[in-house]
Parts: sequence; structure tokens; C-alpha cells
Amino acid sequence: MALLEFVETPLLLSIMVLSYEKLSLIRWHELTSTKQRIKLLFDAYLQTMFHQELQSRAYGKLKPPRLRQTQQWLSFLAQQLQRESQTEFLIENMQPFRLLTVWQKRLYRLVVGLIEGVILGLTFGLSGGLILGLNVSSGVVSWLIFGMILGLGSGVISGLIFGLAEEIELAESPNWSLKRASEGLVAGLLLGKIGGWVG
Repeated sequence: MALLEFVETPLLLSIMVLSYEKLSLIRWHELTSTKQRIKLLFDAYLQTMFHQELQSRAYGKLKPPRLRQTQQWLSFLAQQLQRESQTEFLIENMQPFRLLTVWQKRLYRLVVGLIEGVILGLTFGLSGGLILGLNVSSGVVSWLIFGMILGLGSGVISGLIFGLAEEIELAESPNWSLKRASEGLVAGLLLGKIGGWVG
């Protein structure tokens, strides 16, 4: 593949522009295969990107990863994308099935199941305890404690048994408007008032 053919591809053109200082044209012409030239181009690109000043707060005072380590991560990511017939990596498309070992998948399901169980158990247990406590004369606090213990126990057990689905579905971004919220509030208050009069 000639240099002109590389320039016709937008991605490769962009990479060439960014890494022209590190790209040796003499070495380019010595190479005969397209695969070798692409490797040379990407090596030059990685060198260029790695020697830029890193303006990221992600690492804080920690040292950023070394070039070799980053190359290994990028290579691993490329293999995963190729295995899944994907062409781009999006953080929102990360799924539990990308975990490599059975141990990682079990640990993931355990942690997520525990978190899910605690949240749901506390929510339903406390609300159930509050409802029962207000309706029974033995006191709200004792029913809240009972509801919390029962909800937490059953929530954790069900969370551990059922865990989380194999694939995470992305929620659509909420389309919230103040006008619709106020209309819903007014309708809810009116219906509640009517229900109170009727009941």
C-alpha cells in the first residue's frame, strides 16, 4: 500500500498528521508489506501521543501508565472488539460477559446482587414496616426494625440468588420538563383529594 493510499483513509490520514514528527519516511520505504507499514504508523502515533503533556485529573499524583502497559491494554481491547465483531469501543457498551474468568463473573454477580438486595430490601422493608407500624398499635419503631431486618434479609438472599442479568440495558436519558411535572403534581393532588372524599 503506497503512502497516497493511506492518506485517502480519514483515520489513517488523521494519525499521520498527528505523528508526522516521529514517522520516518526512509524506514517507511524500506518496509514492503502493508502490515509492517501500518505497525510503523501506529508505533509512531503511540510515541507521539505518549510524549504529549498529560492534562488529566484522572491520575492525580499517581504516575500514568507506561507505554508498554498501554500497548498491552490497547491490544487486549482490540482483540475483544474483534472477537465481538465491533469497530468502536464505547464505555456505555461494557457488559458483564466481557469479564474473562469464571471467578470474575461470579464476583461481579455477588457484589451486584448484594448491592441490589440491600437497596431493594431496605426500601421495601422500611416502607412495609412503616405501613404496618402506622396501622398496628404496637408502635412504629418496632415495625420499622422488623421490616428493615426482614427486607434486608430477603433482599440480600434474593439478590444473591438471582443476581443481575447477563446484559445491562441502557436507560434512555430522561426527558424531564417542569411543565409536565407540575401538571402531574396537580392531577395527583386532585385525584388524591377526590379519592379521600369518596373513600
